[in-house]
Amino acid sequence: MGKIVFIFCFLTYVVQAQGYEITYEIIGKHNKEKEQKSIDQAILSYNVVTESSIYLDVNIASRGKDFLENFRKQNETHFHDIILKNFKPSQYTQLSSIDEEYYQHRFTFPSHNWQLQQESKIILDYLCQKATIDFGNRKWTAWFTTKIPINDGPYKFFGLPGLILEIISADGDYHFKVMEIKKTTTNSIVNLPNSISVDENKFKKLQNQIVKDPSFNSRNLMLNSSYKSKSSFDGKEFKTDKNYFDSLNKIYWKWMKDHNNPIEMDKVWLK
Repeated sequence: MGKIVFIFCFLTYVVQAQGYEITYEIIGKHNKEKEQKSIDQAILSYNVVTESSIYLDVNIASRGKDFLENFRKQNETHFHDIILKNFKPSQYTQLSSIDEEYYQHRFTFPSHNWQLQQESKIILDYLCQKATIDFGNRKWTAWFTTKIPINDGPYKFFGLPGLILEIISADGDYHFKVMEIKKTTTNSIVNLPNSISVDENKFKKLQNQIVKDPSFNSRNLMLNSSYKSKSSFDGKEFKTDKNYFDSLNKIYWKWMKDHNNPIEMDKVWLK
């Protein structure tokens, strides 16, 4: 399957001039069949001047560095996707990691479907109001504060009259909660990876191909290049034959089995 796509490159992304940096803790149940939950952290950086934000796992938040230098840390996290929100032209973009490449595609969020509630509580000394929404085949309860007047939140959540400090799925599988809020006045640069721009239909086809045959991209790369049948890694030689790609598939399928409960239940969770 040929790739008729073009490369879209984010060389640098200025995120903190007159803005906020919010750190969230994510408690998630990644496997439907297991009660075990994992704890991750992510950062939301919001630029007040440009009315834009970037959300990504702390392990791939490679500020001021080449993204590839953080590749090892990237593999340590469960959440590889990067969420970009630009509120002035209302453009919302997701950089999805599939088979060690990033694909850029647009996403939508039903921000007009929020239902404001009367309940309130205090989080980090901020008075918060309750709101609910259905998203990704889950019901969510959010707590937001108008004391920080930006209509953003973790992951793809936005559209309330204030920053979302906490959001929980009704089934308890996912829980985002703010850990720290910093007000920033200086620029900070995030170097993002090169990404291949695709439309949603192309992206879904790619996902389905990877689910069926995870080593598809790697195998095609080697078949259509000058790669040799033997390669080496860390001083060890191995054959890039059918057995090699079969073993890659087994490793990937195991990862997918262990991550069969994505945040959006109607999506496929790949890495």
